[in-house]
Amino acid sequence: MSVLFDNRSGGSMSARRSPLTKSTAFWGLLVLSVLAVAGGLALTLPRISTMDVALTTGTITTGTEVYVGQSWVVFGSAVTGAGIIGILLWLSLAAASTIVGTPAAAVAEPTPNATPTSADSALRGETAAPHGAPEAADPAVQFDDVQAGASQQRR
Repeated sequence: MSVLFDNRSGGSMSARRSPLTKSTAFWGLLVLSVLAVAGGLALTLPRISTMDVALTTGTITTGTEVYVGQSWVVFGSAVTGAGIIGILLWLSLAAASTIVGTPAAAVAEPTPNATPTSADSALRGETAAPHGAPEAADPAVQFDDVQAGASQQRR
């Protein structure tokens, strides 16, 4: 619980949520597991009490209630066990996501030899040069280069 209320990073509690807790499957596992436990208990407990009463009183329907009731109790126990396993799996996933934490967003660093693409130019607000034309990094540098070339031609 201390991880959820840790304010050393200065962020809010929602900033520390892992992608797992936002997953529909994660919460679906919990809901279905709880429903399985409840449904299994609803199948098992009434049948056990009915068998107990039938065996204690010794009525004529004892055979039917006891033998059929045993099958329902076994089925209900299996459903309850599956629900308990699902809840334990949900708890272990929650604990693992807390331990592992949220992955940091990867920042792509440009390679030294990479040439800017038209998408990079569009993001910076530059217009793309026609295909095959060299792009000048700075218009002032280009103008200085032209003047320097013209002065060399005069000599």
